Amino acid sequence: ASDWSSDVCSSDLQFFGANNLEGVRHCFRYKLYEIGTKYVGESNVDDAIQQVMQEFASNHGVTLLLGELIAGDVLVIQKVDLFEKLRLYRAVGRRIPAYSDAAGKILLAEKCDAEIMKLYSDGLIAFTEKTITDPAALFEQLDVIRQTGVATSDEEATRYVRSVAVPVKKNGSAVYAVEASLSIFEYSEEKERELTLGLYELKSKIENLIKRSDAVN
Repeated sequence: ASDWSSDVCSSDLQFFGANNLEGVRHCFRYKLYEIGTKYVGESNVDDAIQQVMQEFASNHGVTLLLGELIAGDVLVIQKVDLFEKLRLYRAVGRRIPAYSDAAGKILLAEKCDAEIMKLYSDGLIAFTEKTITDPAALFEQLDVIRQTGVATSDEEATRYVRSVAVPVKKNGSAVYAVEASLSIFEYSEEKERELTLGLYELKSKIENLIKRSDAVN
């Protein structure tokens, strides 16, 4: 691995002179400024994403999460649960088997069947009586998701919880998924349609925030 301190501001060091201590200090200060600016930019976009997610969760009365695929799991990287309805079900940093989760299925749909099977060499383990454990059934569902751009989970990861998710794309590929979850007692087909339309508006906002952040950094 390269060490940025070994070649930091090499052109400036030549200008100031290798023995010019103040020149060296200037270079290191500038490098630290660059790193700090990048960190603040990333922090700001995280805050902005959290804000638009909070607005959505408040307007629709759902638990909302943003997840990314890590191996065969969805890693929860942002979560909003204003009413603490699903406090234990979804926690930042928790990993959820992707095949049992709406956000996970959206991200798995980016892969081919062979790639997916490699992720689950031990098979698809059931977490509830509704978890998909048959690979053929999973692949069939993923085919539909590729066509519709929407994934659902019906008590497959957690009992009494339904979820709907859409992809968050960067450069044409789904890098994250945003998911809305609610209890089966609050669910209706009309509510799912409402959430799906809303999630597509939310995903566009998140994609634009990421795009702006990338342009700045």
